[in-house]
Amino acid sequence: MYSLFRPFLFRLDPETAHHLTLQLVRLAGVLPPAGWVLQAMFSAPQKPLEVFGLKFKNPVGLAAGYDKDGVAIQGLARLGFGHLEIGTVTLRPQPGNPRPRVFRLVEDQAVAAYFEGVLSAAPGLAPKNVANWITGDLFSLMNQNGITIGELRISPPGLAELLEMTAQGQINAATAKAVLGEMAASGEPPGKIIARRGFGQISDSSQIATLVAQVLEQNSKEVASYLAGKETVVQWFFGQVMRRAQGQANPQVVQAELERQLEALKTGQQD
Repeated sequence: MYSLFRPFLFRLDPETAHHLTLQLVRLAGVLPPAGWVLQAMFSAPQKPLEVFGLKFKNPVGLAAGYDKDGVAIQGLARLGFGHLEIGTVTLRPQPGNPRPRVFRLVEDQAVAAYFEGVLSAAPGLAPKNVANWITGDLFSLMNQNGITIGELRISPPGLAELLEMTAQGQINAATAKAVLGEMAASGEPPGKIIARRGFGQISDSSQIATLVAQVLEQNSKEVASYLAGKETVVQWFFGQVMRRAQGQANPQVVQAELERQLEALKTGQQD
């Protein structure tokens, strides 16, 4: 139905279109036949949940701001939301900000489609993590090169593959960012870049133990400072180990091994 009304609505300025659709939803809430049609078209699946003692029929809600005057509560309720945030938080009615206050972000449809493409290629990824990579690292690459997301040489499946490899511990986050830069430049898939550059993450505990031991052995002055109570030097040791591993060591394994060897030195000193 939206596709039928969209051309007409886009001929109106955004705020007029907003108020018009809000009034139509209001009418649908007070006219039973229209309300039944609305409910049939937009019924949401029932997935009850309880949060802080409050029960909701599903986890999808409408955030505050869409209907700040509370004129279309019944109509909005017919759309299947699990909850509605209605009204304002001011003591008395306020005129609001001067126009324009509502904008159309048509170009953001491409970003939304890209986001959905990544999750379709790898449903197991955390949506928030995907969003952070898109709005952080991808947007940064786009700004640097003056391009849109549609012109980016990194496909949604390509980003999905990179994030999966990171989540599985095949590469760490720092390496993933370096690979992302190469993907943007060459258009190559991440697996090929990682294999060609030897970017695989080092997680072997014995190999990391050797790196940690070498750093501690070659920096006796800093080890003495640590044993004297300067525990902040631990992060310096961590950086030195990662540098020796060219950024490819598993940070969690490095941290654990560093703590183990430093604790052993501390215990040996006490003995």
